[in-house]
Amino acid sequence: MVNIYSSKVVRSRNPILDDSILKRYFPELADRGQSRRATNLGSGVIVAPEGYILTSYHVVEGADDIEIVLSDGRQLQARIRGSDPESDLAVLKAAGENLPAITFAAPEAVQ
Repeated sequence: MVNIYSSKVVRSRNPILDDSILKRYFPELADRGQSRRATNLGSGVIVAPEGYILTSYHVVEGADDIEIVLSDGRQLQARIRGSDPESDLAVLKAAGENLPAITFAAPEAVQ
């Protein structure tokens, strides 16, 4: 199990800046908006020692920066390698090797 920290820049606009008269006399205000960094926290599971991690899509959706923290305190950068918003799943690839991955049971042993 790993903790996943993701962040992205979110821009917001003030509706008053869309006023046509204001735009005509103060065009430089039309492009103004406020931006802030939104952060998200989630968890995931390392499924391969090469650094592949399964997590929820909503944790990393639109993220500019993804960092994973292992139980031993190591911090690694990660990137999205695949996602399915409909099922809320994402696959990440962490910049690391020989990571502690879960062990899958043999398919014939599943009951």
